[in-house]
Amino acid sequence: MMQTDQERLFWLLEAERLDVSYRKPKPKQGFTELLPKEQQQAWFQAGRYSEGARDKAAVRGNAFAMKIASQA
Repeated sequence: MMQTDQERLFWLLEAERLDVSYRKPKPKQGFTELLPKEQQQAWFQAGRYSEGARDKAAVRGNAFAMKIASQA
């Protein structure tokens, strides 16, 4: 049995009306979740370095982040 365009439109609108997928929203995925933990930490330390921190962790993180950035 073939549906007419009007019937197809009706059923599409009916499906949209009954859609309850909004009840379980998908969690937003930020940029940091796409990076491995090691890179997240390196970029965090590089940010600290750019703000003036000069401890070992900040210097190491900045060097690693600059190495990653130059490869991209």
